[in-house]
Amino acid sequence: ALLEHRKIPLYPQSVTDGCMVGGKPVLRESRPSDNDYQAAILRFTRYSVQALLKGVRRAHLVAPGNGRLLQEMFTRDGAGTLISRDLYDGIRPATVADVTGITDIIEPLMQDGILTSRSRKELEHDIGQYYVFTRDGLTVACGQLRRFGDCAEIGCLAVHPAYRKGGRGDSMLAYLERIAVNTGLSTIFVLSTR
Repeated sequence: ALLEHRKIPLYPQSVTDGCMVGGKPVLRESRPSDNDYQAAILRFTRYSVQALLKGVRRAHLVAPGNGRLLQEMFTRDGAGTLISRDLYDGIRPATVADVTGITDIIEPLMQDGILTSRSRKELEHDIGQYYVFTRDGLTVACGQLRRFGDCAEIGCLAVHPAYRKGGRGDSMLAYLERIAVNTGLSTIFVLSTR
């Protein structure tokens, strides 16, 4: 928008269309083709990876548009594509440092009777059974895999309200199931408060 406002062409490539005026080709502005867009995306991706290899933690690819750069830089979900050296969005085993994030998600559900009540002390004691789905350091989902001999219970599966309907609960469930299977458990069960 700023470039358009200052009359700077977004697509400065000029091509001839075969017309001649005074013995010189007539130039016209043209928009790039889909292949040009793909080549540009690959080029910018390559530049981003090179920057990451030189120590930059994150690179952002953002298409032109009103407010997109601000949205990309100042919101957790952005408006472009993030290329990162570290885990930005994913599931990992929980640590004691995650107890506050887990509590923030499950407290309203415990108050409504949807989840069994757990104290902070119980969470800290059993933290080795918990897994968290994080997005840029924010805990957006959690789950518990509690072993009983050759079987396990999947419990405390919850997603932050702002991140529901994004498939994160399904991802967490599938992750917990894979862990159970990969550790040789033969039976997985779930209990309900309702």
